[in-house]
Amino acid sequence: MTLRDEILTGPLAATLAPFVASGADNLIAAELNKPRYTVARPIPRIALLKWAVKYGLLAKLRDAMPAAAGNATQRSAAEAALILITGTFTEDIDFTDAPIDALFKALETAGIVTPAAAADRPAVSKLISRAEQAFGANVSDADVAKALRG
Repeated sequence: MTLRDEILTGPLAATLAPFVASGADNLIAAELNKPRYTVARPIPRIALLKWAVKYGLLAKLRDAMPAAAGNATQRSAAEAALILITGTFTEDIDFTDAPIDALFKALETAGIVTPAAAADRPAVSKLISRAEQAFGANVSDADVAKALRG
C-alpha cells in the first residue's frame, strides 16, 4: 500500500478526509504519526540490566548457582538469566519468546525474582502510530504532500 492509498482508503481515511480537502498536510502527518496501537516489543538489554541492578538480581542469580548444587535445571536457569541480562550478543530480550518468559517465571517461582521485581520488569509493549504500523516509520508533511500531489 502506498502512502496515498493509506491516506485516502486506509483505516484513518474518514478522519483524514477533511485535512485532505483543505490541503493540511501537517495535520494528516500528525494523525498518521499519533501513537494509537499497542504492540509487543523486545526489552532493550540495558533496561533489563538496570532493572536487575535495582532489585539485586545479579547477585541473587550468582548466589543461586552454588546454592542449587544438586539441581542442574535451577543452576542452568540462573546462569541463562545472567547471560541474557549481562551478555553482549543481543541488544534486546524478547519476552514474547515463550522459553525466555518461562525462564523468568521459573526464577519468580524459585523466589530469585521477587513479586515486586516481577511487577516492575520493563514493559514488553509500546504504542506505535498508524504510519509505523503501515510503513515502519513515521511520515513527514513533505511525505504527505508528495504522496498526494506528486
